[in-house]
Amino acid sequence: MEGAVEVCLWPEHEKYVPMVRAVNEKVASLPDGFKIPDRLSEYGTKQVVYATKNGQVVQREGDIDISEGSRWALSLGVADAVTKETFQGCDWAAVRKNEDFTTDVLNRWIETFLAGGGRPDYRVGAGAPPKLLEAFDEAAAIAETSTEEQLVWVEEKLQHVNEKYCD
Repeated sequence: MEGAVEVCLWPEHEKYVPMVRAVNEKVASLPDGFKIPDRLSEYGTKQVVYATKNGQVVQREGDIDISEGSRWALSLGVADAVTKETFQGCDWAAVRKNEDFTTDVLNRWIETFLAGGGRPDYRVGAGAPPKLLEAFDEAAAIAETSTEEQLVWVEEKLQHVNEKYCD
């Protein structure tokens, strides 16, 4: 299926095409500064070959999960792919060393934006770093503000990451 991103699904998940199209339309309207992957594959539909010392290993992989029909699962997978594409080549060791959760807060904001707002239908596991949970709360709060406020916030966060950690 094509749109902002080409999406590859299992044939039996055709019933989710309207949901995927709705999320895909929102991907096209993400603010400037985000890089959009060309293609996303549902888990198991992408075959990847890895070279090992004993030959090759073939694995089935993917970027998104919609097996339960959850808009949040779909939106999280797409958000993860956008975040990965946007911040490719950044210094992740420095991000971790500084315990900087800016990319996480942006990822959660993208997820919330793509899902159409609200709160996820899943819970973050116990033991998550408190700063990460604060970042998620920040993303949820900003997602409820005006579009203009969100755009300013997103631009500030993108600028912070790009200036501090990226080429």
